[in-house]
Amino acid sequence: MLKRKNRNQKSKKSSFLKNPKLLTFIFVLFIVFLSVPLVKKTLQKREVNEEIKKMQNEISEREQENKELDKLIQYLESEHFLEEQARLNLGLKKKGEKVLVIKEEGIVAGIKEQGDVGNDKFENNKSQLGKWLDYFFKKD
Repeated sequence: MLKRKNRNQKSKKSSFLKNPKLLTFIFVLFIVFLSVPLVKKTLQKREVNEEIKKMQNEISEREQENKELDKLIQYLESEHFLEEQARLNLGLKKKGEKVLVIKEEGIVAGIKEQGDVGNDKFENNKSQLGKWLDYFFKKD
């Protein structure tokens, strides 16, 4: 009787390993367990590559900005710029040049003519809505 039990146990073990459905299931589980970390790593690698591309684009933009700023610095340090600023801001001129000054009549540098002072006081008392309505719908 003992021998029969041993044979039955051995035959169950061997039938367990020879069962194609069970082996397929175990194989599929094994593949799934291997593929999950692989998929995670692939997704991480894709994200890292996208971030690298973004950083490279940002680097190229910054390099372009640096080139433009270098050009601006060169212009600001040039004799032409210094001469232009001296003429505009300090009223300087070269020897033998004549300066011509043109004065505008009416509104100069945002200052209204003196005749419009009364209207300005009236407009300050209006609400913002009233000012907008006058701006768009006033017939002047």
